[in-house]
Amino acid sequence: MQVLKSQSVKILFSLLLLPSILTGIYSYRPDLRCKCIRVLDGDTVILKRGSQSLRVRLSFIDAPEKSQYSFDKVPIGLESKLFLEKLILNKTVKLKNFGKDLYSRTIGEIFYQNYSINELMVTQGMAISFMNNKKIRFNIAEYKAKIQRKGIWKTSGFYEPKKYRKMFK
Repeated sequence: MQVLKSQSVKILFSLLLLPSILTGIYSYRPDLRCKCIRVLDGDTVILKRGSQSLRVRLSFIDAPEKSQYSFDKVPIGLESKLFLEKLILNKTVKLKNFGKDLYSRTIGEIFYQNYSINELMVTQGMAISFMNNKKIRFNIAEYKAKIQRKGIWKTSGFYEPKKYRKMFK
């Protein structure tokens, strides 16, 4: 009976762990040093590493679309993009690569001078934390930005970027 139970646990563990291994979640991915050559919007950038260009979607956050305005006509999408440009455009950054998304963009967290740019975007009210985000630090950062009425939170309101994309694109 004990042998059967032990084998069942091993099989269950393997079945649960196998998809993670196949998708590379547990694989070793060193941080990449890259130069930011273009900011497309508040959560997408082009990084250059040697001769290779990477289109990177910032993980754990969602920024307003470039064309997005708040309900009181503040260009929150453009503000978010310009804020990100000031932070990292033409600077050498570190990329923590989490793999690819459905659109073949690299998903990653970007660091500049040991600060998470992804988290800073949320802290300064230039992006929101993903609703199902398991990274508590991003949820806390969003909460603080709301209370301090920073960035998009100082406006009279706005559509969540995800809803905005569905409605207007």
